[in-house]
Amino acid sequence: MSKWDSQSLTNRLQERIGKDLQYIRVNGTLVGFIIGAMLEAASRFFRMAMH
Repeated sequence: MSKWDSQSLTNRLQERIGKDLQYIRVNGTLVGFIIGAMLEAASRFFRMAMH
């Protein structure tokens, strides 16, 4: 493994864990969007309640 160049190592890692990383990225994006939308809704609710 120490003899592999960075491109070979990257390619081997992508072959083995690429799909898992994509699953994590998609789920992280969706969770981030949902949390952001909830925070925005709460912020708007409290701003309307204060006026």
